[in-house]
Amino acid sequence: MLKIVDGLTDNALDAAGERIWNVVEPKLGLDPAIQRLTAEARTTGAATSEIRAAAAQSLATAAAADPQFRAALQAAMPSLEHSAPASRNIGVSMGNANTIHGGVKVDQSQKIINKIRQNPFYAVLAVVALVLAAWGLWSTLGGPPKADASTVVGNWTASDGTGAKSFSSDGQCDGVFYNQGKPLDIGGPMTCALSEKPDSNGLYTLRVTQSMNSATYQLRFDTTDHVTVFDSSGRKLYELDRF
Repeated sequence: MLKIVDGLTDNALDAAGERIWNVVEPKLGLDPAIQRLTAEARTTGAATSEIRAAAAQSLATAAAADPQFRAALQAAMPSLEHSAPASRNIGVSMGNANTIHGGVKVDQSQKIINKIRQNPFYAVLAVVALVLAAWGLWSTLGGPPKADASTVVGNWTASDGTGAKSFSSDGQCDGVFYNQGKPLDIGGPMTCALSEKPDSNGLYTLRVTQSMNSATYQLRFDTTDHVTVFDSSGRKLYELDRF
């Protein structure tokens, strides 16, 4: 197995590539620079500096104009917080070895070229890493916002139109239990417990209990005030915005 980043598994980086593409494709999937980048990556496993620069410019322009898109890119990047401080090599090369802002070294190997050719999402991941690192919004020692039980305390608006969700400091919550993709409230106190740490994909586990009903969900903190909620199978349920 190719170890692309010290302290990060292939599977975690594969997942990051897919997360990044799921953010970029709806916004810039038809952008000529992004299309050229993925096409050349698919063909050669690399890309010219001109194509990388054009793709980076498209991403930077879109991110500057859309804070939510920028936050989603930042949150989708892999977290390397458990890596040793000296481990700063990102093996998602698009060309010759070079060093960018923050001392992040991007290098090239035939194995990585083959991997990019098989999955062009890595091409986009590499450019996003360059853009965010240049802006100081992502670091190989950073990752998505940290969360704990207090992070979710407050009132939130749900994107699925099902009304407000609330979390109290004593563990009580409201409107968070879902069954078959829809809210279900059988009456009585509802409690929520958030995991102390995220998994390798940056997702926190939320356990919701009401009487005999219980379910587990996954939360991705795009920012401290914006959360994406998934069911236990990884299917997106809705997004939350704090108010």
